[in-house]
Amino acid sequence: MSNPSLLSVSLTAPLRYTPFDSGKYEMSPGLKHFQVNPSDPDKRLIQLDSEYPIYRTNLAACRANHFLRYYLEQDLPAATQQRVNQILIDQLCLSYPALFHQPAPGQLDCQINNEILSWNADKPWQHPVYTSLFDALASQIQEDLAIWQLDGQRDWLAALHVCAPNGWAPDEKIGLSFDQVHAPVPEMERQRANYLPLLAGLIRKPAFCRFIWDLRSDNTLNHHPAAADAEAFSLTAPALWVRLERQVLYGLPDCQAVLFTIRTYHYPVESLSTTSLAGIEKAVSGMSSDVLAYKRLGAPGEVSQWLKKLIAR
Repeated sequence: MSNPSLLSVSLTAPLRYTPFDSGKYEMSPGLKHFQVNPSDPDKRLIQLDSEYPIYRTNLAACRANHFLRYYLEQDLPAATQQRVNQILIDQLCLSYPALFHQPAPGQLDCQINNEILSWNADKPWQHPVYTSLFDALASQIQEDLAIWQLDGQRDWLAALHVCAPNGWAPDEKIGLSFDQVHAPVPEMERQRANYLPLLAGLIRKPAFCRFIWDLRSDNTLNHHPAAADAEAFSLTAPALWVRLERQVLYGLPDCQAVLFTIRTYHYPVESLSTTSLAGIEKAVSGMSSDVLAYKRLGAPGEVSQWLKKLIAR
């Protein structure tokens, strides 16, 4: 259970990112070098904010209803798991010392949820709620997490803790290669054809960051295909949110893996600036039919019409 008093003191309003201002929509990776800095909110690996309770509520709903759709591991090496766990612990304590600290080795005091996590590397994990330390740590944050593992010419998704999937099923992606995971994504043929050097480069560098976005008729976090999907956009009762993902790719050269953090933001379209509205309208107008279908924007003409009304208001 989150502590409201701590949240009000320690967590600020969500950050706002507007890559859509450019009017371009690209399916390419769009990766930029990124230096993680726990003291800078924009550069933190983990971003907690005042909407934290919404994400915890979504997590609880996923945990109560077929949690194996959202949290899965396959051939995850113990060394990779331990390294990722330590990174998460370090970043939480460095970024939010008022909410997380280690009172002793093998313990993490999560004051944000009034929980103390305890573990012993020499003994099996035991907890009444969390099935692993990775699950426990992932459950303290607003980011979804993925671990990509390499072993020679083989690559695979070794772990997924994703409670806010945007129209895809984590339980269908676990264990797949980069090429297999991205097969349904239009306009990624070039990246899929020569992806192993890309993954190797991600491992060697400290970190990269990218933003992807689309439009949704609701601000629900969980859009697993097995969950109820949003209604189609309609001019009768128009409502749209920008759903934006901030993805950080954190290389782990010592265990040949990449940690992905995926933070989902929702911005009501009607709250955006004229510049942002014009950028989104231009991007929607320029989307190919394949991208429009993939993004579930079935009526782009209506969306564009409504956006133009907002711009002219």
